Amino acid sequence: MTAFRFRRLTTALALVTLGLGSMVGHAQAQTFGGGLQLAPTGITMGPQTRGAEVYVRNMGTETVTYRIEIGASVSNGNGQTQFSTDPGTLLGNSAAPMIVVSPRQVTVGPGEVQTVRVALRRPSDLAAGTYTARLRAQALPSESALRAGQVIPASGVALGLSVIYGASIPIRVSHE
Repeated sequence: MTAFRFRRLTTALALVTLGLGSMVGHAQAQTFGGGLQLAPTGITMGPQTRGAEVYVRNMGTETVTYRIEIGASVSNGNGQTQFSTDPGTLLGNSAAPMIVVSPRQVTVGPGEVQTVRVALRRPSDLAAGTYTARLRAQALPSESALRAGQVIPASGVALGLSVIYGASIPIRVSHE
């Protein structure tokens, strides 16, 4: 085997390993509606941890833009929980005010993966305990979906329906 062919084979194997390892090697991944896949399926940050990475993979057939947010699951009073980024609804044990994500929006082509960095900023007066938050990736409506909803038939009534896919994973912060 020539050196050139060996180098090409090695490079191809490395790319395959990186592609698979970015989703499988770090932790398990879970696929949600619309082909959205997040890995790992949860983040635990110990006393010395300052950050982590989340991999957003588009398993669908179209390019999708996802908004990345940090918030919490809060009760709406009817026994149901919903995702909230509103500081007024977050409980005292929420890690959301301490967490920053970058980038806050990613565009991912079919079969591609984007990395989102999660940074933890612990206040100096943080009490010992466990704090929780959730990272949510939510698809933004595509241009074609937005255009489809603007068509008004002769009757003057139009109804457009777009499914907005999203998923969230838990973040757990321990502080001693």
